[in-house]
Amino acid sequence: MWFDRQSLSCLLLRAHPDRSTKQMPKSAKSSAVKWIASDTVSLDDSQQVLPKIEEDLRLLGIEPLSVDPHIYIVDKSGEASQIIDVIVGYLGIDSIRILGFDTETKIRRVGAQDSSRDKTSTIQIAFSESIAVVFQIFRMCWERDPTNKLFRKRLPDGSFEMRPSFCFSHTNIPQNLKGLLENNAIVKTGVSASKDAETLLAHYNIKVSNLVDLDVAVKPFRLPRSSLGALAYMYCDGAILDKSNSNLLSNWDAPPSELTLECIRYAAEDAMYGLRIYNRLFRLPCSSGSPPASHAARMSGIKRGQQETVARQDPDSGSLKKRKKAKSSQ
Repeated sequence: MWFDRQSLSCLLLRAHPDRSTKQMPKSAKSSAVKWIASDTVSLDDSQQVLPKIEEDLRLLGIEPLSVDPHIYIVDKSGEASQIIDVIVGYLGIDSIRILGFDTETKIRRVGAQDSSRDKTSTIQIAFSESIAVVFQIFRMCWERDPTNKLFRKRLPDGSFEMRPSFCFSHTNIPQNLKGLLENNAIVKTGVSASKDAETLLAHYNIKVSNLVDLDVAVKPFRLPRSSLGALAYMYCDGAILDKSNSNLLSNWDAPPSELTLECIRYAAEDAMYGLRIYNRLFRLPCSSGSPPASHAARMSGIKRGQQETVARQDPDSGSLKKRKKAKSSQ
C-alpha cells in the first residue's frame, strides 16, 4: 500500500476543517491535552485488548507511565523487542495498517564524538490512538567500548579523571522494531515524517517505508498553518498540544528515570496525534469488491426518486426531452 502525493487528495474525507487556526489562542500551552471522542466512527480497535497488553507487560516488568492514554518508554533493546512482540501479538500484524511516527533528537551532545552529535535520540510509535511507545534508540546503541579504552575527562576543579569510552553499535537495534518501520504494508504518518525517516536511514540504516507527510497531505486545503499543533487543533476537537521549549530542548539521551512525565507525554503525543489526524483525513477501505445488490437497489431507488421530484417540479421537463430527442433523430 503506497500513497503518492497526487493520490493523497483523492483519499481526503474533509475538504474543510471544523475550525480555523485563527481561532486558536496563541498563548495556549497546556500539558493537559483534550482527549475527546471523535464525532466520526472510531477507527481504534485496541481498546478491547489494552488490559491484556498491560497485564502481559507488567509480568515482564514493563510498567506504563500513563494509562490514559497508555504510554511506555524503553531504553534497552531486549525490552523494546518484548514490548513490540506483546503489542503486535494482540493487535495482529495484519490488522496494523497505520502507525503514528515521530522522532526526537538531543539538540547538542556536549563532549560527544562528531559522529554521534546529531543522531536521533528517540523513535515514537503510536500503535493506535490509545497506546504509544517511546523507544530511546540512541541509548540502545550507545554502549561501552568493548576494547575497554579510556579517555581523560576534565572535571570542574581543573583536574582530570580517566573514564571508559563508549561507541555506537547498530547491532543493538531491535530487529522487530526495524522490521515494523520497514514494512511497506503499514503506513507511517506524521508531520515531516520524511525528514525523520532520512535521519534514521543516515544514522541507523533503518529504511522507513510507506510514509505519509501530513503537512503535504493538507496542502490542497491551503490552510494558514500545517504544523502538528495547528492540525491537532483543527481536526481533533480543538486539542492544544504543549510545544514549550522546556520539552523541545529536553535531554532525550537521559535515562527514563531522569525524564519528566510531561516530557515523555510530549514525545508520545506527537506520534498519537499524527495517527489521530490521519484517521480524520483518510479512511482506508474495510473491504474490497462491488457493493451488495441491496446497496445497488437502494441507490437506484434514490436516483429514481430524484427524477420523480424533478418531474413534479417541472411537468414539461419529460415531454421537452422527448421533443428534443425526436428532433435530433430527424
